[in-house]
Amino acid sequence: MKKRRPTEVLEEWLREKSALKNAKALEPLPATRVLGEKFGVSHGTAFRLLCALEREGLIWRHDNGRFYPGLAGRVLGRPKPLAVMLRRMAAWSSLCREVMEGFTDECGELERPVLLFHNKDLLVQDTPSSGLRITSSQTQKDFLRDFFLLQGDSIGGVLFDEVWRDEALRDFVPAGLPLVSFHRPEISPGLGGVGADFAAGALLAMSHLLASGYEKIFLLNPWPNYETARSFLASARQVYREIAGREFPASQEVVLHDPVQYKAFIRKLTSTKRRLGLICPEDNISCHLAQDLESRGVPLGKRHGLVSVMGTFVAKNAGLTCVRYDYHRMGRLAARMLCDGKPESILLDPELSVGLSTQA
Repeated sequence: MKKRRPTEVLEEWLREKSALKNAKALEPLPATRVLGEKFGVSHGTAFRLLCALEREGLIWRHDNGRFYPGLAGRVLGRPKPLAVMLRRMAAWSSLCREVMEGFTDECGELERPVLLFHNKDLLVQDTPSSGLRITSSQTQKDFLRDFFLLQGDSIGGVLFDEVWRDEALRDFVPAGLPLVSFHRPEISPGLGGVGADFAAGALLAMSHLLASGYEKIFLLNPWPNYETARSFLASARQVYREIAGREFPASQEVVLHDPVQYKAFIRKLTSTKRRLGLICPEDNISCHLAQDLESRGVPLGKRHGLVSVMGTFVAKNAGLTCVRYDYHRMGRLAARMLCDGKPESILLDPELSVGLSTQA
């Protein structure tokens, strides 16, 4: 029998090791010096053979330069999971669900694991249309301090939802860890974000109502402590100043969660003969208002018009006219930023979906 060359013996041995499917597959292969001495080849020959098997996918090389059986690459080489810091799942809004669908779809395609961390106190709300309580900046800071102390080394990036306060995030931006937020009005230095172009959305909503013949426009604030809505309303006032050349009338702004203002506004809508255009930056509140007016014999679209600025399936299924943002894409872009490790600030353009709540 012909005697095999040392390189052939070494290659056969390495191929056997590369096929391991047990705990030993997670142990590093001997160094090239050890392989060379054991099989009677040079260090360079052993290294070139390891590299050739690596190209075949049979052997995996760690960042530290050590070679392992191929299975180790699928276990030890797996990227760190991305953390998602959200309100408790039971309090997820339809917007939040659409973003998370896009986020997990993108992470699945990129084979990046995801860890969900829920804070039951981050946002408390009994029903989608009731009042909400968002925890204080100090409580958020305490939670972030403990989170990064315990999890900072085990995660590869963090996604925050829109209820995290800017002042809390500003104090907790670990160097080198990618951080991205979605649908938040402000972006802290070092934090990436995928948001909505509120100025473009406000212009789209106002233009549609004016073109549809509504005489006055009212801005509806669902909750005074919801920063995203406040930011949209600020953009709407600025758009109005640019269009009309004057400040938006304070008498045409209504805080819907204030019982006194809400009742007075409902009386106005049921009694006036004028056609009023309404803009509300929250779908659940828009649906509640539409149902309330319907029960009072004032269906939207025939007398008054309502544009809901979110455009999730909640408003669309209710037949409301919406200024919609692509929240599924928002989630995908956020995931891509975190996976690439290059957070930036992106604003998505709106689109108008005309429903039954406005009449052209």
